[in-house]
Amino acid sequence: MVPDIVIVHAGMPLLQPDFEVERITGTQPISILLGAFVCLLVLSAVVMVFALRKSRAYRELNKRHEALLITNKEFAAANEELKYTNQKLEDAHVKIAEQTQTILRQKDEQLNRVLDSSQDIIWSIDLTGAGKHYISRSATQVLGDNVRGELLIDAIYWQHLVLEEDWPLKEEALRNVSLDGYAECTYRIRTADDGYQWLFEKMHVVDDENGMPLRQEGIIVDITNQKKAEEIILRYQQQIDIIFSNTQENIVLMDFTGKVLLFNKAFEYFAEAVTGVRPVVGKYIWDITTKDRREVSQRLFQEALEGKLIKTTAVFYMQDNAIYHSVRYEPIISDGKTTHVAIIASDITQLKEQENILRESEANLKAIFDNTRDSFTLLSPDYTIIAFNKANFQNVLLRTNKELRTGVNLLEYIDEDRRSAFTYLLERVENGEMISYEANLQNGGLEAAWFKITISQVRSAEGKLFGYCIEAHDINEQKEFEGTLTAIARELSSLIENANVPIFGIDQHGKINEWNRVSAELTGFSRTEMIGRDWITNLLEPEYHEVVTAIMKDALSGVPVSNFELPVLSRKKQKISLLLSVSPRKDAEHKIVGATIVGQNITELIEYKQNLERMVYDRTRELNEALQKEKELVEMKSKFVSIASHEFRTPLSSISLASGFIKKYKQKITPEEVDKRLDNIEKQVGHMTHLLDDVLLIGKTEAGKLVVHPSEVDIADTFERLKNEIEQSTGNTHIIRLHIDSIEGSVNTDEKLIRTMVINLLTNAVKFSPGASYVDLFVTADYNKLAIGVKDYGIGIPEQDIKNLFEPFYRASNAADVEGTGLGLSIIKKALDLLRGYVDIKSVIGQGTEITIVIPLEHA
Repeated sequence: MVPDIVIVHAGMPLLQPDFEVERITGTQPISILLGAFVCLLVLSAVVMVFALRKSRAYRELNKRHEALLITNKEFAAANEELKYTNQKLEDAHVKIAEQTQTILRQKDEQLNRVLDSSQDIIWSIDLTGAGKHYISRSATQVLGDNVRGELLIDAIYWQHLVLEEDWPLKEEALRNVSLDGYAECTYRIRTADDGYQWLFEKMHVVDDENGMPLRQEGIIVDITNQKKAEEIILRYQQQIDIIFSNTQENIVLMDFTGKVLLFNKAFEYFAEAVTGVRPVVGKYIWDITTKDRREVSQRLFQEALEGKLIKTTAVFYMQDNAIYHSVRYEPIISDGKTTHVAIIASDITQLKEQENILRESEANLKAIFDNTRDSFTLLSPDYTIIAFNKANFQNVLLRTNKELRTGVNLLEYIDEDRRSAFTYLLERVENGEMISYEANLQNGGLEAAWFKITISQVRSAEGKLFGYCIEAHDINEQKEFEGTLTAIARELSSLIENANVPIFGIDQHGKINEWNRVSAELTGFSRTEMIGRDWITNLLEPEYHEVVTAIMKDALSGVPVSNFELPVLSRKKQKISLLLSVSPRKDAEHKIVGATIVGQNITELIEYKQNLERMVYDRTRELNEALQKEKELVEMKSKFVSIASHEFRTPLSSISLASGFIKKYKQKITPEEVDKRLDNIEKQVGHMTHLLDDVLLIGKTEAGKLVVHPSEVDIADTFERLKNEIEQSTGNTHIIRLHIDSIEGSVNTDEKLIRTMVINLLTNAVKFSPGASYVDLFVTADYNKLAIGVKDYGIGIPEQDIKNLFEPFYRASNAADVEGTGLGLSIIKKALDLLRGYVDIKSVIGQGTEITIVIPLEHA
């Protein structure tokens, strides 16, 4: 059987599963061979027949021919069998080919999944124009979601992602791969968050059998973390260099021969200061050492070469001062051999000095320990005596005359009736408690004595239980002192109880624990009622709680408080003013346990003080008011002199000029001209009269001499006369439009004050609206009030000036070019105050002003 021959076309893409196969089946060569064989037999037969005819061997050939015919039949039968077999083989080959294609596709998909699951970017670009590009899905994680799809269309799509300064590296790699077929490069690409990533890329060209490029393939590895690690290592290296250069330890590195390879500044300074030799790389270490230590230095170096870590203490002398160094010879081993030795030396001079001080302190402490009157005994965890001081000869703990010895269990010295109780105490200490108690002990034939006994744990620096310490302190004198204190306290308690001032005591929580007789009589609360109660909440109003709590906090922290006034409440809720002093109360150990509060009843004194303060306040207020009025009067006089000198100057000048003109030209001028001059004089006199009236009115109101004189005022007649009067006095420059809306024909009010206010309002309206031709006067009256409004269409009043318009002599900031005294609105305000009325002003710059006064009406 002849196997199938499979031909794979060159140029087929590496990852493309579909390819064409040409097959030469096994039946074709067999048929050709059989045909050739048959032809050969026929030719042989013909030759043999021809020969037999001419030969005597014809018969023999004829027999052979018959044999060949039989053989030919056998071959024909065999050929048929071969054809049948070949058909089966063809069917099997088709099935195998289909299975092979399926396996190849599965392998191709597995390979793609492996490549796509890789964190690295694997790509392949077709260079023939007939194939496809490939890039693994991991490209989307590094280059972005859309890059993979774009790259399959345009192989150089992603070049814009490379940082501009790194593009020459990428470009050079592309040139190298074109020339040499292989290249690699490291560069950065931009990321979506405006950062960058480091990439390492290898690329090569795949050629066909003729050396023509088929594909360009490569792998890209994200080395951002590696680069960051390199930066961290570099930063650490720099920090190590800084530490190495600036550390206080002397550090020097030598090779295996003892030659110096590296040293820091501290070693350089030290060696030069001590030996006078400046260390240099290449010198032997013992050549940079003091002469007395060179032999030792060589010996220690040799021991370090053997792999030993050497620690020693060296003494150097600098200017007759001893300097101690802790020196370490550390072998540096590589591949099992010591290649270098490092010497690290630390200055321990201060440590040595501290050790000497510690030894002296220990000796002093031992002297104190042995000579103190207190008894100290140190036990192991199993209660074996480890140490004790000389004071233990009294055996204050044991009530026995036996001599204590180390190594013996303490329980052997304690009587059986006390042993279990003492063991219980030791067990409690073992669980973390510190036991302290007082005991009246009798030592053999000695008298009974009081001791304060303290049992505590002793732990090592690592926190491990080392044992127990038993301290016995003689407190006989203290007990006698406590007895004395008790007697004094009893006397003091009697003194407090019988004092003629309120005295009470509190504990640290503000609860009353002392309450004397006067406190009970003053408040009405008995001692039984008050003991145990909080004095702040029971005796004080809530508004004083916070302040008094703060005062008591200071007192209970050790700061006495003296002479603060505080009202307390009695049983009948009456306020009793007390002058209190608070003093901290301390126990025998000078620990603050409460406070004593001593009071003095100053209720009557407080009332007298309050009355006196009220009288002083009233008199001071009256004096201040008088002083203020005097001050305002002086200011008004000053302003009046200033304004009057200005306001009177103009009319007086006009009068002087007119009278002088008449006097000089009386023979030449006509009577009409004389009348005209006289009218002007009369007008200026009227202006000065009006000014004087305003000043006199202000003076009266300031002095409180202006009195309201109400009378029946006819509304229509009064305001019509005022309208005509103002029109004439202002030279008929404006028409005053009068609007009356009144349900009453007359009202009961002060006509003179009404006249003064209206004249001032209308005069101001005409004066401050030079470009207008009329002014509106509104009068509204009902049963309860009279409202008068004047509206002009002039320059208006700035908003910031309105609040000050009612001050005497104040003028708006835009009224400098208009004559006036600034008294008009002040007079109106004073008059309204007398009439219990009010004024309202509305004004717009450039459009005009509307002022309304409202006067309440009274009825008989």
